[in-house]
Amino acid sequence: MKFNKKEVFFSVFSVLFSLSFFCVVAEVATRIYLGEEPENEGTLYKYKDIKLGFKGNDGFDSQFFTDHDAVAQGVKVHINNVGLRDYKDRQITKPSATARVAIFGDSFTFGRGNEDMETGPAQLEKMLNDEKNSSTYVEVLNFGVSGFNTIQQYIYLTRFGMQFEPDVVLIQWLYNDFNKRGYRMSDLDKIASSGAIERIRKQRTSGANVDFDLVRTTKLWLRKYSDFYEFILAPRLRSLYGRLFDAEVGDVYFTNFKTRGAQLSLKSLNAAFDFCKERGIEFGVVIYPGLNTLNTSFHQDNIYSKLERFCEQNRIPVLNLYSAAFKCLDSSELVISKRDSHPNAKAQKIAAQAIAPWVTELLHKKYTDGK
Repeated sequence: MKFNKKEVFFSVFSVLFSLSFFCVVAEVATRIYLGEEPENEGTLYKYKDIKLGFKGNDGFDSQFFTDHDAVAQGVKVHINNVGLRDYKDRQITKPSATARVAIFGDSFTFGRGNEDMETGPAQLEKMLNDEKNSSTYVEVLNFGVSGFNTIQQYIYLTRFGMQFEPDVVLIQWLYNDFNKRGYRMSDLDKIASSGAIERIRKQRTSGANVDFDLVRTTKLWLRKYSDFYEFILAPRLRSLYGRLFDAEVGDVYFTNFKTRGAQLSLKSLNAAFDFCKERGIEFGVVIYPGLNTLNTSFHQDNIYSKLERFCEQNRIPVLNLYSAAFKCLDSSELVISKRDSHPNAKAQKIAAQAIAPWVTELLHKKYTDGK
C-alpha cells in the first residue's frame, strides 16, 4: 500500500493545527474566566532556614498581592518584631494576667490573601476577648507559615514556639499535610534534641535522569505559563493518575492513611500532643477543610472523619471544621478568588467562631484541672 506524502503531511498538519487551536482557545477562555493575575510578592515574607525550610522574617513589611475578580488588590502583610504574622508586636515573655494560644499551620493559618486583622488567629483573638468576662487577656499567636506540613509545625513548636510560654497549642491540619516533602520517618525522633533533618535525595541513573528532567521541566513550564494546564487540566490528570496507579498524587493519595506521608503526619500529631502534655500545655488539632473541593464527594465521611477518629482514639482533642462549620456552605463565597482557594475573611471568621468556644474550654481545663 502506497502513501501519498502530501496527504500524510496534510493530515498531520491538520491534527497539529487543530490541537494548537484548541489549546489557544482553551487558554484564552481559562484566563478570561479566572481574570487577570497580579504580581505575587508572597515569597518575600519567608527566608531559608536549614532546620525548617523557611519561616517568617523579623520586622519585614511587604505588599502581598492577591487576585480578586474585580481588580488586583494589594494586601498588607506584616511580620512583627518576633517573626510572626500579626497586626501588632508581641513580647516573647508572656505578660502578666495573660493567657496565650499558639496556632501552628500553613498558609491557611498565616492568612494568605487576608488583611492582618482578617487572619484566623487575629479574628479569634478578638472574639475570645470580646466574649469573656475576665481580667485575663487572651493572646492568639499566629505561627502559620505557608507551605509547612505537620512535621515542620512540630519542629517549629519544639524549637521556637515554646519560648512564648503558650497555655494552649493548636495545630491547624489541612489534607495536603500528608505530603511527605522529603522527610524520613526516623527524623521525628531526632528533632526535639538536635533539629536534624535528612533530605531524601534519590540517586538516578544518567539515562533516567535525562527523562525525568525533561518531564519535570515541561511540567514546570506549563504550570508557570499556562492557566489552562494549571487550573483545569493538571488537577484532573493528577486525580486520574492517582486512581489508576495509587500514586502519591490526587485525592486518592490524600485519603490514604497508609502512605509514608500520612504516617509521618499522624506521628507528628501524636508527638506534639505528648510534647505538650509533658509540659502541662493543652493541645488540640483543628481540621481545616480544603475549600476548593468543599462541595464534592471528596469530603463526605472521608479523610476528615478518619482523622477525627484517629485523634479521638489517641485522646487528642480535635475540632473538625468541616462538620462543625463548613459542610453545607458554598465554597465560591469562602475563597479569595477563582485562582486562589485560600479562605477569605468570611471563611476565617466562620472558622474562628467555631474555634472560640472550643479554645475557651481548653483554657478552662488548663486552669482548673490541666496541670
